[in-house]
Amino acid sequence: MNRLGWNPWNEVADTLAEDDLKNLARGLTIADSQTQWCGGSVAGVIWAFRCYEARYPDKATALADWVLTRSENPFVPFGRMRAGSRSVSEYKSYLSAKALRHDQGEQEQSDARQHKRIRAGVRRRLDEERRVLQDAHSQSRAALISH
Repeated sequence: MNRLGWNPWNEVADTLAEDDLKNLARGLTIADSQTQWCGGSVAGVIWAFRCYEARYPDKATALADWVLTRSENPFVPFGRMRAGSRSVSEYKSYLSAKALRHDQGEQEQSDARQHKRIRAGVRRRLDEERRVLQDAHSQSRAALISH
């Protein structure tokens, strides 16, 4: 039942009134946690919540908070890892911190590429200077030997 995918859940959810849809999400949450019936990232509660969120976006936060406090499934209700978040505000903080870490990682990689280019340029210049000095030394030595 947890692995049906979104289509069967949407078909059911589209026929339900707001309270029934909310109660479906709540019931699936309880069933998921009480029966060790974990559906992981494809749990039915995710699809029911998404339908609820699409139809009642102004009330979805309250339902998400309710689900988050009662579920051990790390993917519920958003369908993605929530890192132990127990409220929507914690989840948003987690996402912000994750995005910040990602941005910092991207910046570090960009900086590392730039540093690598700079080091390569410095090496090329040093190699060229070394060749010029060696040529000058060789010419000077040859002139000294011929003199």
